[in-house]
Amino acid sequence: MIATSPTDLPTVLGAISERAATLLGATDALVNLRDGDSYVIEGGWGPIYAGDKASGNIVSERRVPISHGSMSGRVLLTGRPVHIESMAAVAEREFPELAAAYLQSSRGARLVVPLLRDADAIGTIVVRRESAGLFSDEEIGLLETFADQAVIAIENARLFDELERRNAQLTSALDQQTATAEVLRVIASAPTDLERVLEAIVETAARLCEAPRGVLLQSRERDGRLAPRARFWRWPELAEPNLLDFDGAPGVLPAATSAQGHAYVEGRTIHVLDMAEAVQHQYPDSRRVQQRLGLRSGAWVPLLRHGSPIGVLAMQRFEVRPFTDSQIRQ
Repeated sequence: MIATSPTDLPTVLGAISERAATLLGATDALVNLRDGDSYVIEGGWGPIYAGDKASGNIVSERRVPISHGSMSGRVLLTGRPVHIESMAAVAEREFPELAAAYLQSSRGARLVVPLLRDADAIGTIVVRRESAGLFSDEEIGLLETFADQAVIAIENARLFDELERRNAQLTSALDQQTATAEVLRVIASAPTDLERVLEAIVETAARLCEAPRGVLLQSRERDGRLAPRARFWRWPELAEPNLLDFDGAPGVLPAATSAQGHAYVEGRTIHVLDMAEAVQHQYPDSRRVQQRLGLRSGAWVPLLRHGSPIGVLAMQRFEVRPFTDSQIRQ
């Protein structure tokens, strides 16, 4: 199961819990993992994990502070197993704060062993029985073997997550390098064709940002208004109004009453989660375009020359889905 489901840690830990409980004649089992000053339940099997109220399940809160007042907390602090022959006999003396909860769930035997990674306790595996009685040395050793398997599964999942993140980073970097090369090729092949170059930049940025609409606006010399110079529209069958008449278009005043104007006058990126809400009060000058096209999430990045804005590059979506930090940097 570790080999076939390396990233599905709860399923793997659930299988380990089930096998451990079955072989030890236990009612149920849990696997807890350390998370800062607390531990959280990451997998399990049986009533204590499923939350069956009829079992008197004590796991109503899945995050528990690490302290000597709980069995798993004690194991995490000491790195040594805790073995209880009868919870009914020791609960009030050993675990006064949790005695009522422990006795409500089960008055029998319990065994908790640490999950050790390089001698550090990173979690615990817990088994319990309804009846009193010590676990045998063989059973304790068997549970420790299952604990070792759980550590392997946890490490395997961590390594796969790291590998996936690294692959995603490399893929993103490669996509960005490829996109940059494409734009440079357009610049080299048509250095005087500004419109073609700007369209290539907008289209490439929209693809990298997963944006169905992108617009590059430039400040006009004659009136200072922001007017579109290039755009990308992913669905050509959905006709967008012609916004590319740079000289003749009314344009937008460079003021904070529109999203593009805000990015322009402040010289910083403006990221809006939902333009449908923002145009009601913050950006009234963007209301007409937003309502006509149904724009929702958007990012507006100023074009700066020697620190002064000369235009804005906008990426927009027709759904409420924020842009990531990586997409905004791109």
